[in-house]
Amino acid sequence: MFYPFRGALALPLLIAISSRVHGDVTSAFLDELSLPTIGSITGGLTNHGDTYYFGSHEEETAGLWRTNGTTLGTIQVNSQETDAFKISAPPYLYYWVDKELWRSNGIPHRQTLVDESFGSPPKREDYLFGGLGGDLFWLDNVDGGWDLRRIGQGPSSVVVLHLPRGGARSFAGMMHHDGEGRLVFFAPHPETATTGLWTTDGTAAGTVVLDTGIDMEQRPILAPNNSIYYTKRLDGRTQLYRNHGTPESSLLLGSKEEEDYEDPDEFLVEEDILFFQASDSVHGTELWRVAHDDNQVERVVDLNPGNNSSSPEPLAVFQGALWTMARVDGSTRLWHIPLEAHAGTGPSRIDWLPEDVEDHYFHQAIANDTEVYLASSSSKSNKTRWLTRSDGTERGSETYEEEWLTEIDGIEDGYPHLYPTPFGALFPSFKISVGTEIHRLGPADENPVLIKDANSTPIENGRAVLLQPVPRTTDIQYFTITAENEHAFVHLDIAGRRDVIRSDDAVDIGWSLTTNEITGTTFFRDNEGLWSLLPGGSTPSLIYDNPTTRSERQGLNFPFTTTDSGILFLAVSGAPVTLLSMLHSNGLPGGTPELMVRHETYKDRPVNFEGRRYFVINKPALCIQPWYTTGPNSISRFVTFASEVRVMGTTNSHLYFSQGDQLWSYDGRFPMVSVGARAAVSFLVEPPVADGDDRFFYLGQDGKGIELWVTDGSSENTERLTDIEPGESVPFRSLTAVDDTVFFAANEEDTGLELWMSDGTEEGTVRLTDLMEGEEDSLPTDREAAIIGAHGDYAYFAADDGVHGMELWRVHQSGEPIELVQDLVP
Repeated sequence: MFYPFRGALALPLLIAISSRVHGDVTSAFLDELSLPTIGSITGGLTNHGDTYYFGSHEEETAGLWRTNGTTLGTIQVNSQETDAFKISAPPYLYYWVDKELWRSNGIPHRQTLVDESFGSPPKREDYLFGGLGGDLFWLDNVDGGWDLRRIGQGPSSVVVLHLPRGGARSFAGMMHHDGEGRLVFFAPHPETATTGLWTTDGTAAGTVVLDTGIDMEQRPILAPNNSIYYTKRLDGRTQLYRNHGTPESSLLLGSKEEEDYEDPDEFLVEEDILFFQASDSVHGTELWRVAHDDNQVERVVDLNPGNNSSSPEPLAVFQGALWTMARVDGSTRLWHIPLEAHAGTGPSRIDWLPEDVEDHYFHQAIANDTEVYLASSSSKSNKTRWLTRSDGTERGSETYEEEWLTEIDGIEDGYPHLYPTPFGALFPSFKISVGTEIHRLGPADENPVLIKDANSTPIENGRAVLLQPVPRTTDIQYFTITAENEHAFVHLDIAGRRDVIRSDDAVDIGWSLTTNEITGTTFFRDNEGLWSLLPGGSTPSLIYDNPTTRSERQGLNFPFTTTDSGILFLAVSGAPVTLLSMLHSNGLPGGTPELMVRHETYKDRPVNFEGRRYFVINKPALCIQPWYTTGPNSISRFVTFASEVRVMGTTNSHLYFSQGDQLWSYDGRFPMVSVGARAAVSFLVEPPVADGDDRFFYLGQDGKGIELWVTDGSSENTERLTDIEPGESVPFRSLTAVDDTVFFAANEEDTGLELWMSDGTEEGTVRLTDLMEGEEDSLPTDREAAIIGAHGDYAYFAADDGVHGMELWRVHQSGEPIELVQDLVP
């Protein structure tokens, strides 16, 4: 079937990358943009840690994905077809590719084949599988009995325990018990010939039966505080039991009411309380509850007075009330039941739903602090689903008429319709433009939004330039160039909403975008001049008009050093003699930038240190020497060196200069200190970096060639950290600090250009990657843009692993994990 595309082509959404290296912009280039392609979600969503995993499938693209509910937090883990249900066994996720069993720790393209002929994968309703301690466990029906098997680090599975007595395959459940790190499952008990409630820690000695005579119609219910709930028949009644992980702790939960209860069903765990329906001889089937530290159950409410069952189905707790579907006076409706007694309050029917929804069967409800989300249909068997969102009031409630929860394979397979995240509700939804993909509806979303198209076709010859975070927010801003050579400067929030700041005339913004983390102002330049974007603003202002039409001079009109109150930048001025002006702007519209210094030749870039702006100029009488300015037209020579000088950079405590074969440090007092090997390359070519421990990392040169050095400003604590190719200098790129760790790119003959890290010691300076195994470079060799940047606790870098092309990766400051952030072109 042919599905026409609808609407504009959507750009893939990017994640933030930035640099603190003296205010420089950090950019990474990604080769292509993508076009939506009809695809599907396979195997449903599987919760694993604080994320969900799902499989995507299309004729030409497939993969395992993970998402936290945001666009920026949705990434492709690998390109394998994962059609089946998946098993979480932290830190691993187990999944099937046809009949092969694989596992992944979530690091992109780091999957492991566990068993190439494991057999058919499980379905969601097959509760014979569970995960514990990184291993996969399952019950295998063999020789008239059952084997509890485990597979993990080894090449094959092992039998933990054999249960000789057989039985039906309809075991009610096997699942991870978070309270004590055990698996809880149902299996035959050899001695009593009944179903037993078992627990295992993964060993034969640690596999014990907790209770016998279990009612297999109900799966064991795991609750906080190490509570396991299950049902058994006693004296002709099915009643509720609780166990705390030992055979001695099994307890029949009696009733606080005069009448005893039976047939508990429709369970909902909310914090430490279990809600359920049960019946007694006086009230019929009504709503009950029990707390984890209480040994008796109690009736919550009698919605249909007398022996008239309301058959309540608890759905969610929201704003201090239990939302329950119940049948009262002959009609099934949604009810609001306060959990704390208040004068004049009691159960009430939710009567502000649309007429065609209020008598629906509600399959599911999930709630956060501000909203509740509902999935409903006209009857329990009707496959057409309605999506409703509410803040608890009629004005703040909406039922979406468009079919958001229909035509999903997962519904027919019994999957949940809605999945909770801190950002709202996630759900698979079919749309003719993209196929079945994951969508989100959250408090900030007017309508459901597509998280990411997991199946896409590249647009040739397009590229996106990844830029930096928006100051004081979790948002990012970036510059794009499409295949049609259209340009845009885009603001993107973490939920995936895009706001185009500039388009068409946004040429070259990507090379100059700079943020001032103190003031929150963003600066960039184009052919008109220098622009600023104030915090929270959507329209930039031209703050300095480029006065020259000489193309070779326009490129000099860009910001390069932020200050406490604004930004320093160079601009061309003067006629007929062309001079360069160093100006300062606070970024406010209508303001006039202050002229700091005007001169014909500047070398390197200025740096800020203790209220002064240090820079180097070439005066014929003095050669290339350092100067400083404290304000407009205030210029002083810093000190006279014997030969040409470079200003290198600063830490919190020191200013560094390179002169001849020496590196000098200045702490605000004279005399200056000669600390070690001279800087090997210009600040403009490879800027040094200061880390969180006030150390200065730079490329220095001694008899070993150009290598990485570190200093704290004293000669005794200046050390060469590398000798990568003994006797030879190797290329270094993009020194980037993440707190007290420095990341950089370096080239070895056997591995090519790869990612390295250093903790400031020789033994702690190591190579982290060889993504493109062998001599080929994994990191880009283009020197026109930085390839590593820092944001939060991570270093981000552009790399090619030989599978995904040049994409964005990241590594934690500890050195692991190393993971693919976003595969823009699956």
